[in-house]
Amino acid sequence: MLFRLSLTAIALACLGSFASPAATLTAGSNASAISASFVVNGKAGALAPQALASGSAPPAYSKATSVPSLSKSQQFDILTLTGTGKNIKDTATGTAVTLGKITSKAGASIGSLTGTVGSPLGNVLTITGTKLVSSAGLAKTADKNTPTGTVSIGSLSINAPAFGISNKSYSGKPKPNFILYQSGDKKVTLYLNRQIKTTKSGKVTKISVSAVNLHIVDLETSGQTISGDLFLATGNAH
Repeated sequence: MLFRLSLTAIALACLGSFASPAATLTAGSNASAISASFVVNGKAGALAPQALASGSAPPAYSKATSVPSLSKSQQFDILTLTGTGKNIKDTATGTAVTLGKITSKAGASIGSLTGTVGSPLGNVLTITGTKLVSSAGLAKTADKNTPTGTVSIGSLSINAPAFGISNKSYSGKPKPNFILYQSGDKKVTLYLNRQIKTTKSGKVTKISVSAVNLHIVDLETSGQTISGDLFLATGNAH
């Protein structure tokens, strides 16, 4: 009897070890309309992700945030970011572990957008856009993670002479990390379909996809020093 019990215990232990990779699979995702983080003249400021939808799995989830109209303003030392978005819908979904696989997705959509960055001398940036849409996804198994990301833009127009950007416009489906503008010293970069991937042990553990990303590194303009990022229509899957 003792021998049989021992065999049973060993068999259960082996089954547990085979099941553990699927059991430890987790996933999550979130989406937002706009977020920003800047350091201006050594002073840090941030605009938290707006119209956020988020969830984590297991168990399966489906979250959505719909906002007919959103207006936000955020101070960054002497600069003020002001934006208004309409017909915003952000979604986050995730599955339970099925056949050793778990999947998370995020989608961000802005129907229309107008925004400015103001200074004591006037606006240093003006942006307008329509139908800014992004999606991010990550499918996980014990052996492999597969990220996906897409962006479509109905229309986009940005003018920021202080940053070197002069009336840039775009409409369409940009390739990942498409550069609409980059200064010669690479201190200012305007990305479309900005995709940032985090990896660990050779596998992608997170993907972030933004329709628009203004990225600034140690820019000196009109006696001011600016670094940071502005993100529009962002989805994250992990």
